[in-house]
Amino acid sequence: MSVPEPPWSVSFTDGSNNSYHVTAVAGGVSFVYTPITPKWSSSGVYSGGPPRQGTLSGEQVAELWRALDAITTRGGSPPEHRTKGTAILTTEVAGQTSSRLVGHSHIRVTFERWLAALG
Repeated sequence: MSVPEPPWSVSFTDGSNNSYHVTAVAGGVSFVYTPITPKWSSSGVYSGGPPRQGTLSGEQVAELWRALDAITTRGGSPPEHRTKGTAILTTEVAGQTSSRLVGHSHIRVTFERWLAALG
């Protein structure tokens, strides 16, 4: 999967409901991480850590799209329903929105570690 021309966006909500939003415009690519707080967690205790935001380098953008390709082609069949622990991946490219559930897999774990290392 090649990197599309901007504008495009990628949203990934992990199994704990922490969210990453990556947005590309002509001027660059940025991300925002919005964690779950104890107030909103099902346990009342869990925290996804501090919120973060920043920019992605050209190399990171290429890595992102390679990871998205891996999730969609080698990440296994998506679950039929979102249950606890299931992630959601949404992309918007050229005005077309695509969403899929993402079950647990080593590819997803690798992607989540990559996202956590941003910023």
